[in-house]
Amino acid sequence: MEKKLFHPSIHVARVEEIDPEMLELAMVFLHTLGWFTQQGSFENAVSTLKFLHDKMPEEFIKACATGFAAIHHMLE
Repeated sequence: MEKKLFHPSIHVARVEEIDPEMLELAMVFLHTLGWFTQQGSFENAVSTLKFLHDKMPEEFIKACATGFAAIHHMLE
């Protein structure tokens, strides 16, 4: 991936347009993290997210950036 989608400051979102498919994937990531953590298994959350990252690394970062941008834009 050539374009850097994250900035060192949390106040800068670099995704201009929200891709619905990437936003849905971001929801899957957050749900995975929340669900497994709620069940007392943070380790399963991390291993599932690592599996998803390893399977689709470019989509993973795009989804994270898109989810972040959507939240950031809602809070502005």
